[in-house]
Amino acid sequence: DNTPGKFPGNSINAICREDYANIWLHFQDMHIGLFNVQQNTFTDLTGKLKALGLEEQPDIYPFLFKRTTGEVYFNYGAYLLKFQQEGKSYNIGVVHKFVNEQLTAYFEDFMGNQYVGTKSCLYTQSASTPGWRQIILPAGTVVKSINKNAHKQLLLATNKGLYIMDAAEHIIAHYNSYDHTAMINDYLYGVLLDDKDKIWVSHNKGL
Repeated sequence: DNTPGKFPGNSINAICREDYANIWLHFQDMHIGLFNVQQNTFTDLTGKLKALGLEEQPDIYPFLFKRTTGEVYFNYGAYLLKFQQEGKSYNIGVVHKFVNEQLTAYFEDFMGNQYVGTKSCLYTQSASTPGWRQIILPAGTVVKSINKNAHKQLLLATNKGLYIMDAAEHIIAHYNSYDHTAMINDYLYGVLLDDKDKIWVSHNKGL
């Protein structure tokens, strides 16, 4: 409010750290860039996306993920995209297009196994076996956030509660407000683990 016009939009849906001075911001309706917290300046990199010439996509579930390789993965509709630093600039590239999907979440574990959530299902790509593979979820499930615990169980925060999947990708637990009354809302947004492997979720009514 004190610096109108600094950002290209008001709805910041995703944020992640680039380095000690810069953070990535991904806005709804496809604006993306770097905010320097020391200089209080914003570098809009949306033009690099437009230069790819992709067909216009719905963009209401922006995400960001900083990989151990230094690349920053983000989404635009059906596209999984990346920024990679080259000198003092950033190059953009297409990682994969998930045809007829709308991407909603991304996660990569320490082994390099990759997971992409969408409005209808989950995709995975093993670090040892290239190629994306679909995992079917209960009808109507929208994946909002993905994580993995120390037992190699996948945690899916969704619009229908929290799903837990084993290493064989079978659903072994489903936490929702119907079966677990302490969980007061099913529409989840994020899922994180603390240093004791406790699960934290955000939802429509808080944490």
